[in-house]
Amino acid sequence: MRQILTAIFIGVLTAAMLGECAGIAVAQSKGDLLEQLLGSKMTRREHHPTAFSTALNALVKSQARDPKASWSNTAERWFLHWDEGRAVEIRSDGIRYIVCILGYESGFTSGPARQQLVLISEDGDFLDELSCEINSRYGGLRTETMSPPGDDGAHLVIAFGRRKRHRPGSWHNWHRIVSQGESYLFQEKANLQPPEWDDKGLCRVGVRDGRFIVVFPELWPRPSGSGLEFRLVPHAPAAERAERHVSELVKHGQKAANRLLTERQWFETRRTAPEFALKAEYQGRKYVHLCNVPWYTMLPHSTGPEGKSWGLKRVYVTRSAAGNPAVAYELDESGMRALEPFRDYGSAAIIAVLVDGKVFAMMAASAVVSGQGIIDAGFTQEEALALVDALRIGMVSELDTRVPSQDIAPK
Repeated sequence: MRQILTAIFIGVLTAAMLGECAGIAVAQSKGDLLEQLLGSKMTRREHHPTAFSTALNALVKSQARDPKASWSNTAERWFLHWDEGRAVEIRSDGIRYIVCILGYESGFTSGPARQQLVLISEDGDFLDELSCEINSRYGGLRTETMSPPGDDGAHLVIAFGRRKRHRPGSWHNWHRIVSQGESYLFQEKANLQPPEWDDKGLCRVGVRDGRFIVVFPELWPRPSGSGLEFRLVPHAPAAERAERHVSELVKHGQKAANRLLTERQWFETRRTAPEFALKAEYQGRKYVHLCNVPWYTMLPHSTGPEGKSWGLKRVYVTRSAAGNPAVAYELDESGMRALEPFRDYGSAAIIAVLVDGKVFAMMAASAVVSGQGIIDAGFTQEEALALVDALRIGMVSELDTRVPSQDIAPK
């Protein structure tokens, strides 16, 4: 009897301790959860769950299941992706908002470091998100709040902090800002880095009308049409990690699964991936794991080594070796310079060629660095013409787009 009572007592005590740690978040209102966020924080030294992570996770679970929202279908692990977090209160035009500031830093020497901002209404609804990411070799990121807001309307500043063991300076190779679902890559040589990155920070963010507004740097407008991109195909990770990544894709879908990933992400593919790659299927579509860091990618409208956006010199409909309709492209001068890192990958490396985030070709790195290629993905003549038109609008100079796409194919 004594053993039974002891077991019951231990069970009750354990449940009470877990309930206290979790803040009994499930039974709390959104208002209570917001106050719990504001009154707590999460640090790298703590283990989940904490009062902060439990409140954040409960808020994530309370959101409407919007397939466009990256937090919508990953409540079980969404907050586990971050190793530090805090929340601050911001007022804009008399309206109260809560901004959740999350931080992550890779354990790898040249992995990414990221700051993620989540805008939450006074009612506990998620309104917007924004992130800034860098190469963590030389330092990390920090987010500072401004009260009152700066003259430019900035409420928050994401800034770079160099590690003490490195020489003075602020060069960090690259940084990427993701705003309104669009990715903007900034990459400069050390001697060309704008001094404003030191003076103003890497990203200055204001809050207006229930959304984040990037007030610095100026984000270039996205052209209409389609974008071409190149990504290295990595070898599949160890079995346990590979199984977890596949499980997340199958359970949550591509966008939600990618929300938990940084260095590599899932992409839909129309081509067969090499044997060494991590592959999976979801709702009848094939997906492959591809690299997602700048030195293994070349994304449309991102800056090259000279700080200029690259594009296509020309693109046209041609025929594949089998005589099928295909799309041929040639990079412009900035594109050729941006390809330089690909020359170091080795002859065995495979590069995925994507259009609007979907894989249409797999090429050897030696073929990609030539700056010319043919995309053969089983197109019909109409599909090939439509793709050429979209790429010409999105990535070819104004002069070239005056020429009808079907008329510039080789005779």
